[in-house]
Amino acid sequence: MSESSEHNTSQSIQRHSLGGSIALHLVPGLLTALAAFGLGTLLHNRGLPVTLAFYTATLLVLFPLIIGVPLLIEKKRTEKIDLREIIPYQEPLPAWQMVLIVLGIVLWSGLVFLAAGSALAAPLREAVFAHLPAWYDLGYYLTEGVYSRGAVVTTWALGILFATFLGPFLEELYFRGYLLPRLPLPGIWAPLAGVLLFALYHFWSPWLVLVRIVALIPLVVAVWWKKNFWIGVYAHLLVNLIGDTLSSIPLVFP
Repeated sequence: MSESSEHNTSQSIQRHSLGGSIALHLVPGLLTALAAFGLGTLLHNRGLPVTLAFYTATLLVLFPLIIGVPLLIEKKRTEKIDLREIIPYQEPLPAWQMVLIVLGIVLWSGLVFLAAGSALAAPLREAVFAHLPAWYDLGYYLTEGVYSRGAVVTTWALGILFATFLGPFLEELYFRGYLLPRLPLPGIWAPLAGVLLFALYHFWSPWLVLVRIVALIPLVVAVWWKKNFWIGVYAHLLVNLIGDTLSSIPLVFP
C-alpha cells in the first residue's frame, strides 16, 4: 500500500475514544458470558453441557451485537453506509504473502498453546478461578462419562459451525476489521492494545488470558501491518479448526 493511500484511509476513519474502545471490546464478551452461564447452569442441572448454552448465547447475544453495533454507530455518523469505510482494513495482498503470513501465525499459535498453554493457564486458574466449577470450562463436555454420547456429538458438531466458522469470521470482522483501525493509539500501541482487549473479552475462559495474549500478537500485528483483516479470518479459522475441532475427534468418536 502506498503512503498516500494509507494516509487517505486513515484520514477517513473516525477514531473512537479510549473508553469507548474498551467498552466496545469488552461489553459483548461480558454480556455473552453472563447469558451463557445463566442458561448453562440450567442445562447442566438437566444433564446437558454448558457449551450448548454458550452457542445459544453467541447466536442470540454476541453475533447480533458485533454485527449490529458497527452499523448503528456508522449510521449515526453518516446516512450512507459504506462497507469499505466500516471495514477499512481490506488492502490487497499477494496470495503468496497471505499464505506465508497465515501459516506463520497458525504455527506460532499452535506452539504457544501446546508448549505454554498449561504453564500459563493452570497457575492462573488455580490461584484466581479455583472457585469455578469444573463444568464452567467449555471443553468439559469432552470429559468421559459425564454427558450422553448424543449430547457430546451434538455439541461438537455445533462447535464446527459456531466456534470454527461463524465465530472466527464475525470476531475478525468486528475486532480487527472494525475496532482495530479505530483504536485511538499511535503506531504499534494500537495492535498491542487490541491484543490485550481481545484476550480480556473472553470472559467465559479468563484463565487463558495470558496464553491468548502471547498467541495473538502475530495475528493482530500482521492485520495492522498489512491493513488486511482477512489475514485474521483465515488464521483464526485454521487455529480453531485444528485446535478445537480436529483435535477433539478422538474424544468424540473413540
